Amino acid sequence: MGCVRADGALRRWCIRRIADGDPEVGGRSDPLSPALPREGGGRLFGQALGFTAHISTLTPSLTKPMSDASKVFDRALRAILREPMAQHGFGFDGSRTFRRHLAGGAITQIVNVQLGQRSMSGKFTVNLGVYVPGEASANPAGLSGRKALEYHCAPNRRERLGRLVPAPLPALQWLPLLGLFFGPKDIWWPFSAEPLRTERSLQRVRSLLTQRGLRWLDGATPAAGRVDADQPR
Repeated sequence: MGCVRADGALRRWCIRRIADGDPEVGGRSDPLSPALPREGGGRLFGQALGFTAHISTLTPSLTKPMSDASKVFDRALRAILREPMAQHGFGFDGSRTFRRHLAGGAITQIVNVQLGQRSMSGKFTVNLGVYVPGEASANPAGLSGRKALEYHCAPNRRERLGRLVPAPLPALQWLPLLGLFFGPKDIWWPFSAEPLRTERSLQRVRSLLTQRGLRWLDGATPAAGRVDADQPR
């Protein structure tokens, strides 16, 4: 999009895209023009859109509402999930990820809470994974389970929590085409700077984790690391 020629509504669209950090807008001019460094690109776009201030002075006011929502979310996450997950042996790293180390630390179960970006802003999802060193060849050499994230896990040991919600019409999920509509769905729960709304979403996630997520993690874990039946689930 050639935003250097933008005006009116298109100008406002460009400002939002720059605030989102879109590389095609914040750091480039017209697609046929040479790429610009992000700092220089932001300044030139600010001038082209009729503003004398550097674009970075505009960004805080545009991103502040979501920054406030993220702070509310992190407080609610600690209050609602930290203690129940600790009861099941999961440690919290302070960065929206819970880990449980099994088999003497050789296997790690991971629950990661991911906030949406751009078009998914104001929503979050939950990633599940079981990390077994050496299974995914693309991982950095010697990656420890204490640092591993869900995307470091082998594909067959990764899942989204929302997809564990039973389909409303299970018999139809296996049919061609119809399965796209009636099969499991990837769920993104809403959150905002309103604490009650965020807490309600996290409470639903907590219930789904304890009812289905932990069971899925155990099933995706190699036999050597599976949680004993008499341990809390």
